[in-house]
Amino acid sequence: MLSLIDAPIVPDRVLLISPVLGTAIVPTQMSSFRPAQANRLKVAIAEGRVVKPSYLRIITGEHDPICCPNLARFVAKQMNIDQLDIISEAGHNLPKDTLDDMLQDFLSRS
Repeated sequence: MLSLIDAPIVPDRVLLISPVLGTAIVPTQMSSFRPAQANRLKVAIAEGRVVKPSYLRIITGEHDPICCPNLARFVAKQMNIDQLDIISEAGHNLPKDTLDDMLQDFLSRS
């Protein structure tokens, strides 16, 4: 997502799988993850500096300690993304069959 900040050219379609979106907090696991420049994306979204591709889809797990579902929902709402999939009972390593199906769906729409 950081590569979309002030981007002069963006791909037409983007699929993000368990992306790093900022500080992730998973209360059920009592854990958190704070990457470098954690607030950079949030600030850029608020300033309207993130260039949205014509189709943007995010996939993450319900218990992902790196791509927090609540943060994914926030980003999806703020950027008006086209599709957000939160896979129930999944963490950061999404089930292969589920991921295969979603990849096939994404690729078939291009």
